[in-house]
Amino acid sequence: MADPVAKAKSERVKDEQVVEVVRPLAGKRIVVTRARSQASSLIQRIEKLGGEVIEFPTIEIQPPESYAALDNAIANIRTYDWLLFTSVNGVEQFLLRLQSLSKSMTELEGIKVGAIGPETAKRLEGAGIKNCVVPRQYQAEGMLEALSRQVPRQYQAEGMLEALSRQMMRGKRVLIPRAAKARDILPETLRRWGAAVDVIEAYRTGLPVADSSVFRGLLQAGGADMITFTSSSTVVNFVQLFQGQNLEALSAGIAVACIGPITKKTIEEMGGRADVVLLWPENQSGQSCNSLKPEKAMDYPTYRPRRLRRNERIRELVRETTLSPKNFIYPIFVGPGKNRAQPVSSMPGVSQLSVDRAVAECDEVNALGIPAVILFGIPDHKDPLGTEAYADTGFVQQAIRAVKEKIPELLVITDVCLCEYTDHGHCGVVKNGDVDNDSTLELLVKEALSHAHAGADIIAPSDMMDGRVGAIRKALDQNGFEQTAIMAYAAKYASGFYGPFREAAESTPQFGDRRSYQMDSANADEALREVELDIREGADIVMVKPAMAYLDIVYRVKTKFGYPVAAYNVSGEYSMIKAAGQKGWIDEQRIMLEVLVAIKRAGADMILSYFAKDVARLFMGK
Repeated sequence: MADPVAKAKSERVKDEQVVEVVRPLAGKRIVVTRARSQASSLIQRIEKLGGEVIEFPTIEIQPPESYAALDNAIANIRTYDWLLFTSVNGVEQFLLRLQSLSKSMTELEGIKVGAIGPETAKRLEGAGIKNCVVPRQYQAEGMLEALSRQVPRQYQAEGMLEALSRQMMRGKRVLIPRAAKARDILPETLRRWGAAVDVIEAYRTGLPVADSSVFRGLLQAGGADMITFTSSSTVVNFVQLFQGQNLEALSAGIAVACIGPITKKTIEEMGGRADVVLLWPENQSGQSCNSLKPEKAMDYPTYRPRRLRRNERIRELVRETTLSPKNFIYPIFVGPGKNRAQPVSSMPGVSQLSVDRAVAECDEVNALGIPAVILFGIPDHKDPLGTEAYADTGFVQQAIRAVKEKIPELLVITDVCLCEYTDHGHCGVVKNGDVDNDSTLELLVKEALSHAHAGADIIAPSDMMDGRVGAIRKALDQNGFEQTAIMAYAAKYASGFYGPFREAAESTPQFGDRRSYQMDSANADEALREVELDIREGADIVMVKPAMAYLDIVYRVKTKFGYPVAAYNVSGEYSMIKAAGQKGWIDEQRIMLEVLVAIKRAGADMILSYFAKDVARLFMGK
């Protein structure tokens, strides 16, 4: 009989030999548009997988016109609180000048350091900086998201408020040594947060001296299988080296790969298309420079997943997604009367509240450890222009003042929309049977300002009018409310899940529906465009609504933008679980937690939910 140990060893050796010879890029010729010194990791990886690298550098790193500004910044480096690097080149130039000025790395003690991209972090680690902030996205938006996560956890509510980032960065001095030409979203946003930012030209990028005719012949002869672009500048320079010829023609029959959505967008603007877009790893936000490790293969019986499921203590220890009361925002409906609580028949446990009862509700919410509420108003009087929405004596405005006076630490968010206040039930001004976008913006701005004047911490426009975030942001800034954050209902779908809410807010449209301004439930790419627009217009937090049937959207928004993401666990989702629980058809508590964990697992940093108090009581053992 054959020795089973020897047989297993022989089979393992065969498997290892097979793994070693399988090289998926064998025989493929791949163009890298950076010099080997600038793309060593990419080139090594391609070669390891069997590919043949064709180097065609499109960028030449050149010194700045003058080192005076960088030298002056280094001479005064101890006056800075943050040092942010956006590329390896910025690090190299900074270290070069540090050495030329006879300065040592000890000069950086006490200064927080951020690095965009693992290569940048790796270079810093080689210079002795081991605990820098590395965002999950290799672009400026990722750094902003990572900085927002530096807020102490007891104040952060797990990434809940970019507004808190503003408080953290206000008055801080930030140095960014970078290329002469670069996107300004990082310094502009930091300045908007109140930081004093010095952007210093550390190097310039130019076109290398290259004979493109030889390379053109290579492409036309089918001598390359793929072209890789690592940044927008590699794309632009590639086209310039060919005298502006259309990128689609240059890459005909050749696959095009790029890193990140910004580079992809540039490729498309230059007339090309990206066949492969590398997105960001999802486990790197806020990690130290030396935290990137290769994954190891795991096979049974060496690896037994059930070991970590044996009992609840072990399951808790390795749980990837956890809920906390600090993840939640509790919705409250505020209306007329005194000491009034009118139950909403379709939403068990939810009532329309008078201002005094709303304050008491907020007191309970705060005691349960829930960090924020969002207020919806129910007026005494409705008219075509929803005038009570922006009246100083409105119930929401009264409630804001009362809550902030009694419970100043509780964050007050206000819904900005007109549907509860108009007699026709639509979210804006109706003209010729349709909601007029631009005239509605004027009223939304008035409503937002009235809430800010009353003391709201965060304004949440839910109307889905085009341009409303930009209009509100501009008005807030012009009126001294630069620190008032905006949580935009960025991807709000026309949904049947809103039914119970319309009873609670008394906001059912009196004619037609809202499909001309709320999104089609079949569309996902459109949601990303909507979110991007709101971010560009000044949104601090972006929301997906509803949540349960749109977890793919929550995931895509978080993955693509890395922004603080809210998800609204809406009335229909709440009422279905409540009703089925009351009928005894489901375990209400278990289903509630399963749904809320799924929303957070998909990528939501915060959840607006009528279950918030139930969850908090559960965690507090009440």
